[in-house]
Amino acid sequence: MQEAVELLEPMTKDPVDFVRQAALMSLAMVLIQQSAAQNPAVTSVRQKFAAVIADKHEDSMAKFGAALAQGIIDAGGRNVTVSLLGRNGMKSMNAVVGMALFCQFWYWFPLAHCLSLGFAPTALIGLDKDLKVRSFHLATLL
Repeated sequence: MQEAVELLEPMTKDPVDFVRQAALMSLAMVLIQQSAAQNPAVTSVRQKFAAVIADKHEDSMAKFGAALAQGIIDAGGRNVTVSLLGRNGMKSMNAVVGMALFCQFWYWFPLAHCLSLGFAPTALIGLDKDLKVRSFHLATLL
């Protein structure tokens, strides 16, 4: 994971707008579900996203990439991850198609919404009306 971050961080300063945009979103996908305690790079990456968005001289493509990256890294209240597999361990066709469409968002930006098809929840806590934890069976949730 650290190698991927070290590879992507220099790309966030690239003079080509497409490269910066993709590097910012890739950093978010690599660091999703990571905390600052697990990976110290998370803090600097989050600051980088905020700095790119706030910089009025930054290109709009890089700003869009940073805004998407903030959404990706905080997706689902930080309770989801990107996964192409379903709960049964088999490939999820919805997730695969969603990620394939997301990869084409540069052509038509509304395709960026398809990324959410690739998200898989990492935690589920259910409470009843008395705020007591309930037990769930996966079959009842599907």
